[in-house]
Amino acid sequence: MSIATDVRRKKELAKIHLAKKALGLDDDTYRSLLIRVAGKDSAGDLDQAGRTKVLDYFKAKGFDDRRIKRAGPGSKSGARPLAEGAEASKMRALWLALFQLGEVQESGEAALAKYAERMTGKAALQWLDQRDVAKVINTLRAWCGRLGFLQPNSFHLDHINSRRREAMLEEVDTGFAAKCALLLTLWKRAGNTIADGAPIEAWLRIHYRVEQVWMMTSDGLDDAIAALGAVVRRQKRRRAERA
Repeated sequence: MSIATDVRRKKELAKIHLAKKALGLDDDTYRSLLIRVAGKDSAGDLDQAGRTKVLDYFKAKGFDDRRIKRAGPGSKSGARPLAEGAEASKMRALWLALFQLGEVQESGEAALAKYAERMTGKAALQWLDQRDVAKVINTLRAWCGRLGFLQPNSFHLDHINSRRREAMLEEVDTGFAAKCALLLTLWKRAGNTIADGAPIEAWLRIHYRVEQVWMMTSDGLDDAIAALGAVVRRQKRRRAERA
């Protein structure tokens, strides 16, 4: 192993361990996640591809190692405090969708806060009033819509829950329906690359042992979104390099 390769490996392992701490994962959850995402139960056993998969997964969950580093010595918290409430969660979910779609470079709270500041002039999500929140959410929704990712309505949710009841699966909420819609949008962009034109059902059977998107678990959707998002972002970087 070259010196440069070893340095890179150590940096990536450090980021993985930072993410574990920042996301509050206990050891069992962490090991299960590593197995699910990269097939190993220890970060030290991951190869380059495995470390990339795990870091992409953590980024999809909102982890930003640069934000943690900027907090510096003596900081009481390594990360920007998260805004609370359903509206903040909606902004965060839309921002993460844009990250997976390759439209924004950073998935974390600090990047979302900077975007909201450009919209409202206020430097923290916690300072937004109802008018500000509506403005940010509507602009994020419109941005997602232009990319083909449309927010599900009550009809879509009722359809999903009807199918899940028939399959004797528990009912889900609009957040689950939105994940289904995002996964299908990502598949339109990345499916031909990773499945050589095969339908998403074939890919799901191989990797998640289900026949349809609506049959997945929420964690399974998160994993699939992270996997396809990584492909979409990589494609976009390559196109930019060739331009």
